[in-house]
Amino acid sequence: MRALLRQFVLIFCAAPLLTTWVHAQLATETPQLAVFSLNPQSQPVISLNGLWRFKPGDDPRFAEASYNDSAWALLRSDQSWTQQGYATLTGFAWYRFRVTLPAGTWRQSLLLPAISSGYQCFLDGKLVHTEGAVKQQGVRRYSMPSVFDLPSEKRAFAQTHVVALRVWFDPQLDGSSEGGPNGSSVRIASVGESAPVRSRLSDFFALQRQAAAVTLELSLLFILAGIMCIPL
Repeated sequence: MRALLRQFVLIFCAAPLLTTWVHAQLATETPQLAVFSLNPQSQPVISLNGLWRFKPGDDPRFAEASYNDSAWALLRSDQSWTQQGYATLTGFAWYRFRVTLPAGTWRQSLLLPAISSGYQCFLDGKLVHTEGAVKQQGVRRYSMPSVFDLPSEKRAFAQTHVVALRVWFDPQLDGSSEGGPNGSSVRIASVGESAPVRSRLSDFFALQRQAAAVTLELSLLFILAGIMCIPL
């Protein structure tokens, strides 16, 4: 019984420490204003933590690189829109931000967080990725963090690309009351060299599995301790 109690105490103490370590590993940089510039020679991966342009509604022009979004609201990328003045918003809304890639030939990738309930990602007006459920009535499919490669052609000069996210939020299908980026995965949103970006996503899922294992062990110990206390 003493050994069981010792194990219970160790796991109970380890859970908050693991959570703190996860947050430290996924810490983000100083917020930027809807433009993220990459310099692989000094920093192979940069965070997408910052202010993204945001507008409720739906218009296919919002995906175009030439569209003027200067009048759009600016929302933090590490919080849902529900937390930032759009508590009753459901349906479609758009995010936009820009990524400046350096001259030369680099293999770069974009890592996006989970976004409720799902989204379509456009790069310079071209659809490059779909994640989760996007206006599919009766379909329950959750968005997951995802990574995809950016164009890798040789560039004579630095180029700025427009990333537009067409987000669909249905709280009844999603099981969440918050639209837009949500959960701990927002901490890993980033752009940079493909290998470290993909490694960041792998590390995130590994940490999620570790945290789930700790929670499961703790629950089993509670159950076992309760069973052993019944005779007492």
